[in-house]
Amino acid sequence: MSETKTLPYGYVGKIARVNLTDQSFGTLETSDYAPEFIGGRAIANKIFWDEVEPGVGPFDPDNMLILMTGPTCGTGLPTGDRTAMTGIAANNIPNQYCWGSIGGVLPSRLKYAGFDGVIIEGKADKPSVVIIDDGTVRFESAEDLWGKLVHETQEAIWERYGKDFESLVIGPAGEHLVRIASLTNGNDSAFAKSGFGAVFGSKNLKALIVRGTGIVTPADIDHIMKLRKTAGAPLKKLNPLVYDTEFFHPPAGLTFHIPQGRWGTHIACSPGCNQRCVQLDVDGKSAFPEMYDTATLMNKCIDSSYLMKDCGWAPRRSVHTKKSFVYNCSGLSDTVAQKSPVKRPDSSQTDPIAPCSDAYAADSDEVDPDYVPRLDDARVGNNLNLYDYDYDRYHVTNGLCTELGIDRWDVSVWLIPWLVMGKRVGLLKEEDFDGLSLDPISEDLLHQLLLDIAYRRGRWGSLFAEGVQRALAELGPEYSETEYHFMSSYKEGLELNIPISFASSWGHSFHWQGRGYQGAGDIVQWLPATLKLMINTRDAQTNGHMHMKVDTWLKGFEDTYHNPVIAQITVDSDRDSEYKESVCTCERMTPNPFWPELESELFNAATGLGFTKEELEEHAIRSLLLFRAIEIRNHDRTREMEVKEAWRPLQYPDCEGTTTSWEEFNDLVDVFYDYCGWDRKTGWPTRACYEKYGLGYVADEMETVGKLPDSQD
Repeated sequence: MSETKTLPYGYVGKIARVNLTDQSFGTLETSDYAPEFIGGRAIANKIFWDEVEPGVGPFDPDNMLILMTGPTCGTGLPTGDRTAMTGIAANNIPNQYCWGSIGGVLPSRLKYAGFDGVIIEGKADKPSVVIIDDGTVRFESAEDLWGKLVHETQEAIWERYGKDFESLVIGPAGEHLVRIASLTNGNDSAFAKSGFGAVFGSKNLKALIVRGTGIVTPADIDHIMKLRKTAGAPLKKLNPLVYDTEFFHPPAGLTFHIPQGRWGTHIACSPGCNQRCVQLDVDGKSAFPEMYDTATLMNKCIDSSYLMKDCGWAPRRSVHTKKSFVYNCSGLSDTVAQKSPVKRPDSSQTDPIAPCSDAYAADSDEVDPDYVPRLDDARVGNNLNLYDYDYDRYHVTNGLCTELGIDRWDVSVWLIPWLVMGKRVGLLKEEDFDGLSLDPISEDLLHQLLLDIAYRRGRWGSLFAEGVQRALAELGPEYSETEYHFMSSYKEGLELNIPISFASSWGHSFHWQGRGYQGAGDIVQWLPATLKLMINTRDAQTNGHMHMKVDTWLKGFEDTYHNPVIAQITVDSDRDSEYKESVCTCERMTPNPFWPELESELFNAATGLGFTKEELEEHAIRSLLLFRAIEIRNHDRTREMEVKEAWRPLQYPDCEGTTTSWEEFNDLVDVFYDYCGWDRKTGWPTRACYEKYGLGYVADEMETVGKLPDSQD
């Protein structure tokens, strides 16, 4: 270990190191990593690169889970109380190094306990919990917690240790090594996409429990207070609960009745956040009525307007502002857009508007009450013709996933549509599921199936405990490649035939790729989304939504497959995602196209380092290159591997009928690799690329293992 260096503000100085095998505890110095590696995912990448050799699998004791906060965490900076986790994922195909991120209270409590992060390695010989309590670490038995549901576990922890402890827990799915098992924080923030819940289970770890009573000292408290009032245009009013029984569904302009009622408000998922963007539903039907009379569910993307609907993945609407035009895709922002349309800067303009895969509207008080969106203001979407609205079914499904510790994303946007489409094309019969309804899908079926998955019981439970993609591979190609002929485009006269599985790449489903879930979009949006997925190891759109200016978007349509603008959009988005998960901030607020220096302001208010936007971006690219090196060294990533993986689903039409040929996609990959400075033949960064960002030692190791390309141009 190097000599301890002086750390900037915002960090607390230590990283806890926990070995479950021998129940030992040690520390690393944060200053050995920061600020060269900012924090969050960047520091985690460096630790993993230094310590985890190739060949480690997700359930091996040597798999290292690294939970790392950023310098904004615990400082009161808006959306700063977030944390990243990395390790070998359980649900990726093939198994690869991956990441997740959450908000919640636990990240700031970890900082208050004196740790910027915690490394978890080894395997306990019996069910255990790890307790971090104001600088100390201890191990205790979890045998009485093993088998409990998520909320049962959290309540038992509070009863035993006190309400000032926060926890990160697994449910039965994690205990049974279900590959889509999640890790849940106290307020239902979850690491879900990487299957880290199953990795916890493989280590016999039921919970990480944290209490901290210390402080985090930021550099500029006055600037923090200013940012809390301005960053993200937060609501400048109190948020009382408002009872409502009608739910607005933007795509069709409909409302539907919620029998149990709905309490509408906005809340934040972490203590430093001023966004209050999460919608709170209460009085819903409980998935476990013997335990809870009603269910309380916090949710963001997968809510009533997305989960169980007939008009799936529908046309997006626009908001016109004084500064630019952007799409709004979220139900919440579309509702706002319907009520408060804003004047266009020039009513004579007829060019299309720029897409944004996150809900976003620029701030403006110049409202035009008579504005009516024109036909050319919206892209077309598609109609999957799956099922009707059913609020109870939605609430019960999400409640089951939450309590069992299952990734509700894969269940709601992949598994459930597959069941319905499989029934309609004749592959699945209701007698295969004890006569329970598949079309429309029944609450009873989902209750039985999700319990079977969580406990790995029965044919279907055992299959889908391995994740949707592995299950379909086991069933055979007809169960994933059979075409579904009931989908139609909102573009008049266009019929779309897609496979009944929404499989995309690396064991994950479509998301902002013009097909399947959130399939509305255009080629300038879904090609960068696909390239982002290609160079990552999981769905990169859940935390890395793309924001672009109108002129950039328009340029992307010019000779698209040979256009460096597509590469620019991809790199900008991936880089932005990296510094968001290193600082750490939330994609709901950042990046802001109209405030490009916001992230550096947040970082500097915490640390006092005075980084420019460009310097912060350089640090993010350093982290991305290290992630790329891990993919290549540890998992043999090559161009051949990732291009095949990314192109396969683009053979099927998007909502406008567009497909991409093998030749077109490879031409685009050439342009993309050139833009990044990587070798075209292998997809590997060159020595010059590594050295430009201070990673000469990485280039040396890559040369030693034969994974540095010959080309140095």
